[in-house]
Amino acid sequence: MPKKIIRNLQVGVGFSLLILIASSIASYLSIQNQIDNREKLTASRRSITAAKDILVALLDIETGNRGYQLTGRVSFLEPFNKGLEELPKSINRLKALNTDNNNQREVLDKLENNVKYNIDNIKIFVENRRKGIIMTQQQFMMSKSYMDRCRMLVNDFVRNEEKNLEIKNKDLTKSSNTTVLFIILSAIAAIIVTAFFYRKMRADLIRRDKLEKELKAKDLEITRRVNAIKQIANKVASGDYSQKATDNSQDDLGDLVESLNHMTDSLKKSFDKINDSEWRQTGLVLLNESLVGNKSLKDVSNESLKHFIEYTNCINGALYLNDDGRLKLKAAYGLEDRMKKIFDSGEGMVGQVFLEKKIKVFNNINDSDFAVSFASSKVQVNSILLLPIVSGDHNFGVIELSSTENFSDQKLEYFAEGSRNIAVAIGAAKGREQEQRLLEETQTQ
Repeated sequence: MPKKIIRNLQVGVGFSLLILIASSIASYLSIQNQIDNREKLTASRRSITAAKDILVALLDIETGNRGYQLTGRVSFLEPFNKGLEELPKSINRLKALNTDNNNQREVLDKLENNVKYNIDNIKIFVENRRKGIIMTQQQFMMSKSYMDRCRMLVNDFVRNEEKNLEIKNKDLTKSSNTTVLFIILSAIAAIIVTAFFYRKMRADLIRRDKLEKELKAKDLEITRRVNAIKQIANKVASGDYSQKATDNSQDDLGDLVESLNHMTDSLKKSFDKINDSEWRQTGLVLLNESLVGNKSLKDVSNESLKHFIEYTNCINGALYLNDDGRLKLKAAYGLEDRMKKIFDSGEGMVGQVFLEKKIKVFNNINDSDFAVSFASSKVQVNSILLLPIVSGDHNFGVIELSSTENFSDQKLEYFAEGSRNIAVAIGAAKGREQEQRLLEETQTQ
């Protein structure tokens, strides 16, 4: 490696290490400051909670005393005793959290003295009540004044602590911003130094190894093209015939790519035919399975319509059966108010399809009036299919299907075959119903 490249590398690495060490030290100090501020912030919050706990304990003591004074029932001393137990703990906790704040210490000393004096008086009042001596109005007012004084001192303490909390919050935010700033500046400096020395070394290497790089580039290009062809071939071998290789070079590899694409197209056409046939046969098998058994005409109609809609991803549909020359709605999937219940032969497209015995398909419908209703909105219908139910010379009715997608030739072939199976099932169901009616008439006679 040339000496110039080594020198540039040493200078670049040295600068990067220097920046890394400096930024690490600065970030460490800033993070330590942030930790200290966060601990002070937590201590202030705990102090506020402890002060409020003192006030709660005093309120419990005061409440218990008043209830006992008014009723003489010992059960009212339960909050009194609980407050006496919790009060010293709260005071000690608050004193432990405020050892470095003289102003708060003064307020806390005043609060402790007032609390002690008030508690001593209340204990005397409780003891007197046990002896039958009830507190006088003047004693009640005196106890209230001490309680108000304690409340005022707690509020002063909390107010001062909240001011300190705001200051500590600002210090924490400032230290956090400083840490982020150090990290950003260090990252920018490292990027600049790295980019600068990278460009210098890259220029040196380009000038020295230009010919070698051209040879390597050619080799890499050939390897890349071969790997691309290999990947396409592997995907085609695994069944993905949508892959196309692109290589416009006029050489042996370009000819190989063209041959590979021709082979892929041929395989895709063959397997598409197989898949379409398999999809159609599977659908017919499932349809026949749903129609097997001594099912009624209504069951056959419902099962047929349901299978067509679910298997072909339609969104709604209707099945009309011939009843003395009129087409009556026998089954519906996603019934709409606008669906007509009865058609005469030749009336509308439904009656016309019944009359002509030919499939009618309407794709790319842009009319917004053709829509299917849901609970929250409507979905526009894109295609409508009218399918006659015919078996031999028997014309049983018409099936109407709606879809948000166009009906493909593959689906139309499936519908045509399926409708013939449905016609056979409907004919059998009608025959069973007629036999049942004749049997019932015979039994009645």
